[in-house]
Amino acid sequence: MPRQIINLKLIEFFKCYDKATQSKMYCLLLIELDSLLQSANLLGDEQQKELNNLNHKFNGVCRYLKLEKDIIVCKDMSRIEILSKLSALQCSLKEIHIEAL
Repeated sequence: MPRQIINLKLIEFFKCYDKATQSKMYCLLLIELDSLLQSANLLGDEQQKELNNLNHKFNGVCRYLKLEKDIIVCKDMSRIEILSKLSALQCSLKEIHIEAL
């Protein structure tokens, strides 16, 4: 899914909240994504159970942001795939923060 669409959906998600809540939620989401990225960096591709757990947490973040249909997350993704998708979402959050929040 193109980053522009994800960015628009993120902006729509945050519009439901006042500025103070937006700021808190933005910070919490960045902390969560940083934590997931750090965890993924510590794992190897052979640690599929742990990667699946990270993938499950990432799916939860996507569902919370109403992006579950836009960011395709498959079971048994490699560490590189997980890192790529986490990084892309983190970049999108930072972009919309500069543009809209």
